[in-house]
Amino acid sequence: YTASLIVALYRLAEIAGGKIEVDSIDCSSVNLNKLRSSMAIIPQEPVMFGGTLRTNLDPCNQRTDEELMDVLYKCLLGPVVEANEDGLDAEVELLGVNYSLGTQQLICLARAMLNPSRVLLLDEATAALDSDTNAAVNEVLKAHFSDRTIFTIAHRLDTIIESDRILTVSSGVVAEFDRPDVLLENPESIFYELCMNTGKAQFEALA
Repeated sequence: YTASLIVALYRLAEIAGGKIEVDSIDCSSVNLNKLRSSMAIIPQEPVMFGGTLRTNLDPCNQRTDEELMDVLYKCLLGPVVEANEDGLDAEVELLGVNYSLGTQQLICLARAMLNPSRVLLLDEATAALDSDTNAAVNEVLKAHFSDRTIFTIAHRLDTIIESDRILTVSSGVVAEFDRPDVLLENPESIFYELCMNTGKAQFEALA
């Protein structure tokens, strides 16, 4: 179902019925290049290119050094830059293998921050991160992406618990769509059951 949502939003295949609107604009009427450039996506596996830190953040060379450094610090990457005397020109090996997975994902987040897209998709983006890095990513999202619509696809409930709305899918059908606090007050809801399955202590933390 995750793949179906991404396919529909990016119009990798046209939907068979209904429509998707962003800011009251029917996405099917928007030029594909415009549509796709107006959204940013961070998948579970970070997308890193061989080159430099600069080219990974700004492949089209459209931003100033000050802008690049600003997003790096906002995305908690200041120590990474300061640790390498080459700064923005620090080498990035193919697939970013000379950086930890957490650092790669934060770099991808910084790249998304530079793209003034109205929609950000997080497709299990923090699934492979430790809890501390996951919490750090969530703080960055709250502080610097609050003006965007964020679709967070995740199995880790602490990743989505502060969302404005929770959507649960059962057998390919939308089962419930409401505020997390409303769902947690309903013992019959799927989301309530999922949270309960994490154990009493974690349920109370989520609540």
